[in-house]
Order: sequence, then structure tokens, then C-alpha cells
Amino acid sequence: CMVLSGPDDRAFCSHFGVSDAFDASALVADGAALLRRLGPCHVHCAGYFSCAALRKTLPRLLLAAREVGATTSLDTNNDASGQWGAVDGLWDVLLPLLDLFTPNELEACAVAGVPAGDVEAALARLSRQVGGSVVITRGRDGALVGGRAVETRAVSAPPVVARDAVGAGDAFKAGLLACFVSGADLAEAARYGCLTGALCVTTRGACSDPPDGARVAAFAAQHGLSSVASALPACGGLSSAADGQQQSDGQQQEEGRSEREERAAVPADD
Repeated sequence: CMVLSGPDDRAFCSHFGVSDAFDASALVADGAALLRRLGPCHVHCAGYFSCAALRKTLPRLLLAAREVGATTSLDTNNDASGQWGAVDGLWDVLLPLLDLFTPNELEACAVAGVPAGDVEAALARLSRQVGGSVVITRGRDGALVGGRAVETRAVSAPPVVARDAVGAGDAFKAGLLACFVSGADLAEAARYGCLTGALCVTTRGACSDPPDGARVAAFAAQHGLSSVASALPACGGLSSAADGQQQSDGQQQEEGRSEREERAAVPADD
């Protein structure tokens, strides 16, 4: 895959290779047993339009996941054919099996079959189809959250100077899902996703240095959004662990210094 990237958008030139032939058969056969051993977990599917064979067998995988108590989510990508899955006729089967559907605004409008840019209409239509909730990403404008049992909320993103847009959507989804599986309120999870997405675009190379929770918390603090970072319980844990490590290091240094001073104060034997 070759990526052409600018501060506002990016384009991909992909050779699908094995991803175009891989399907869910092995995952359905072996995955259900694995999910049972793991206990409560989440199954996230991405790159929907890049995986033709998987796309057609995905309902079986989602059903198997839900049967063992896993939650599910789907992130589409651009459909280069321009048909947006209409030819497969799978949306009526897939969308009810999702706890979260996370398209961007272009994808949401195309899948919902509404005019480009009418994000509210897309959210309203998708909310009637998706089994759980819908989170539509809107780039620098943040995200729109809604669903059958969720109040429609617009979530803003912190203003940043964008250097590289590659990976911003994936970074948003990572933050969103980390909070979602931790039991956070969906709007709070989306706010955290906006933080991770905004942080991603401030550096070049989305995968060169993925941030941990402590780094996201520091970024949030710089933008006066520390309360948003608290949506992910692990952030507090990571920060506490980092603070604890610093305190431990400092204590060891102090103990070492005291020991040296004590040794220096003891007269040498004649």
C-alpha cells in the first residue's frame, strides 16, 4: 500500500493480495473456542471494503462472537468501486449485529444512502439499522454519536496543527474502543477518541511511536482536557504507575546517596 499524505487528507494505492481472499471460516471454527476461553471481550473488524471474501462471511463471525458474549464493532474504509456494499446486500444483515458502527462522515452518508454532507440524516438512518450505537468521525470537527438508546451528541476535537492525517481515524477508534470496553459512557469514549486522533495528526508516521495512556493524558492536560482523559480508567493507572516508578527511582537514589554518606562518615580502620 502506498500512501499520499497531506495535512488535511490522504489517499491510498493498495494491492489487496491475500486480504482479498481471506475469509472468516478459520476464525469462526477456532475463534469461538478462543473467545470462550478469554471470557468477555470485544471483536473489532476494520478494512471492510479491502477484504472481499471476509466481507461476505463476516456475519457468521459476528454471530459467533455475540453467541459467546463478545461485543462487536465495524469500521469501514473507502469503497473504491463506489457501490458501498449495495451489491452485496449485506448491510441489513451486518448492521444489526454491531454494538458499534464507526464510519467517517463520507462513509456514513454513502452507506446510509443520503446526500454527501448530510451527516445528521446519515446518523438518523444508521441508528435505526445498527443494533447498538453509531459514532461518525468528522476529522477536525470531532465526532457525532447516536443510536437507538443513545442521545445524539456532537463531540469536539481539540484544535491542533496537523502534520500528517494518516492513521487519525484508526487512532480515534483505538481510543474510543479502549474506553468503550472499559465501560465508559459512549460520548466520553468519543471525546477520548478525539484526543487520540488529534494527537496522532501532530506527528509524522502514525505507527512509528504509538502513544500510551500516560502520553494521551499529558496531551490532554496541555489542552485543558484532563477530565476527558479520565474516561479511560487505564490512564489513571498508567499515570499512577509512572508516578510511582518516578517516586521509587527517587527513593532508590536517595537511599543510595544516604548509604554513601554513611560510609563516608565511618572512619577507616587503621
